[in-house]
Amino acid sequence: MSTTTGSASTQTKTKKEGVQIKGRDVIYLNAPEICFPENAPLKNTEKRELYAILDELFQLEPGGGDDDWQPPEWWIPVPEPGDYDIYILLQAYTDNYGYGKEFKYMLGRETDGYIGYGHVHCDWGDGTENDYYEKGYPQHTYTEDGQYLIHITADENTTFCKGDANNQARWLIFKSGAKMTFFCDDFDKNNRYYIMYTFGGKYSKHIKINHPKGVPLDKRNDFFSFCQSLQKLEMNQIKPENIADGTFSRCYALKSFPIDFDNITSVGKNAFSECSLNKLHMENCLSIDHGAFASNYTDLETVVLPNCKSIGNSAFASCYRLKSVYAPKCTFIDNSAFVSCYNLQEIVVADDCTFGTNCFANCYSLYPRPDGSTN
Repeated sequence: MSTTTGSASTQTKTKKEGVQIKGRDVIYLNAPEICFPENAPLKNTEKRELYAILDELFQLEPGGGDDDWQPPEWWIPVPEPGDYDIYILLQAYTDNYGYGKEFKYMLGRETDGYIGYGHVHCDWGDGTENDYYEKGYPQHTYTEDGQYLIHITADENTTFCKGDANNQARWLIFKSGAKMTFFCDDFDKNNRYYIMYTFGGKYSKHIKINHPKGVPLDKRNDFFSFCQSLQKLEMNQIKPENIADGTFSRCYALKSFPIDFDNITSVGKNAFSECSLNKLHMENCLSIDHGAFASNYTDLETVVLPNCKSIGNSAFASCYRLKSVYAPKCTFIDNSAFVSCYNLQEIVVADDCTFGTNCFANCYSLYPRPDGSTN
């Protein structure tokens, strides 16, 4: 076993109650409303600046996840779902390109594997309702900006699949009942191909999944990828042996993951990249793929991998606060695995470990290094 030791801020966004664009006051109220000067429409360049400000207002600071997070008082309350219910709180508003007021998704049937089929009733929250039976691709366009609470009622013939997330109204809170399951395959029973978008979207703050088995994190890539503002994820703790590629990539604000990390044997590409993990202990993990924990900038200081055999390309790249790694059985570390881990001071690997190139480049606190490098 080889041991190497060496010698040894997160930026927080602040909410703006009032801002100016080119000298004009644009006030953000305690509701999704904007006040413009009367008879003074904004030019396109000014609108782009405004939307950038709105993006900032809607998002929470990196690393701010909290298991006790509660929505602002002015948000529409979201009730707890029944077994076959789904509630979605969304924000409809028109962006600079005329999008942002649509909602759409796909149905499916777990019983026979057909995608695009199911039985649901949709209350869109704006006084309109629709029923979908068998071939169903529910969608709705809102005519006014604002918050809306969608209530979807399904039955045992229906599985939920989120539709194309592009240009949709912003999902803020999602809650699904104990009998609602989720498709995880790209092909249905007839081998027809579908891209299954899941919860990607940078404005989701709270996701609660009540199905006893949670969601298939070992089968569906990118399940929660790009949920950049996700503060609270509730589901029964699951024990997957594998975490699929990109599962939690860019979940900047999420602090708590409902996963038994000790049960994991392999971690896919970019599975936890750009997250805010504050510790990592995986007793039974054997392999870590490309970029799996890269760019955990803010909190990750210690990594314990007692049985890990291989660490992939850029697996922990740019984990700026990482100080120690314990992987006594690791026999292979790929290219750039720990590049730019500026504060890395100690690493324990197997005596016969082999290394790729630039594994410890820019690790300024780690000398000597196990691969003999000095760059």
